[in-house]
This record gives sequence, C-alpha cells and structure tokens, in this order.
Amino acid sequence: MRQVALTIMLVAAPWLMACDGGEKKADLPFAPVREAMDKDTQAFAAYFQTIKGQTVNWTGRVTEVSRQRGDDYVEEAYLFVDMDQPGQGQEAADVTFQIPVSAVDKLQVGQPVNYVAVIREFERNDNAVVLKLELKKLN
Repeated sequence: MRQVALTIMLVAAPWLMACDGGEKKADLPFAPVREAMDKDTQAFAAYFQTIKGQTVNWTGRVTEVSRQRGDDYVEEAYLFVDMDQPGQGQEAADVTFQIPVSAVDKLQVGQPVNYVAVIREFERNDNAVVLKLELKKLN
C-alpha cells in the first residue's frame, strides 16, 4: 500500500508543480529590467527570455487608464504604468496590463499603484520597450 501511495506522489508531484501556469516566483526589482530596456532590441530580447513568466510585485505611477470594447463588444480596461522614479527617465508607460473595469474610476494619472503581475510579452514602440503583464492583484 505504501508503495502505491509513494508511486502516486512521485507521478503527481511534477504534474501539480507544472500546473502553476509556467510562472516563476521572483523578487525581481525593476532596476535591472530598466537597464536592459535601454539596450538594443536583440540584447533586450535575449534578456526578456530570462524574465518571462516571472511574477513581480512592483510599484509605479499611472500614466493612462483606458476603456475599450473587446471581442463581442465586451468592455475591457487597461492600465499603463511608468516605473521610473519622478524626474528619472521619460514620462511614459513601461508596463501595461488589463484591469477590472470596476477599477478604472478609482485610478488617476500620476497616482502611485502597486500590483502583482506575471511578465508575459513585450513590444517596442518608438525605440521604447513596454512590458505586457498579466495582472494577479491590484493593490
């Protein structure tokens, strides 16, 4: 009986660990990400592969909150966040993610915002990198 239970645990444990959505828990500060964002496209793309899927707990400032119509005309909301300290870098969004529509009216441009999210993708616009995150918790 013990062997059966042990076998089940050995088989089930890796499967259960794989069910975390591929997310890696990390205490990744934004500073090294910012440093990598300032490099060329190829260098950042290589760095991105090392941080993709990591769960981060970051604080930044709201640059924009937008509502739009998604598939089937369902209302969606997105938050754009500047991760630089005031007076540092450009006043522009460094990260973006979808938020609950109910949160839109509670957020204002310039307001600090803390969130937990998973790094999923990035895009380069006008020589600036914007990370696309999957929101887990908006504090």
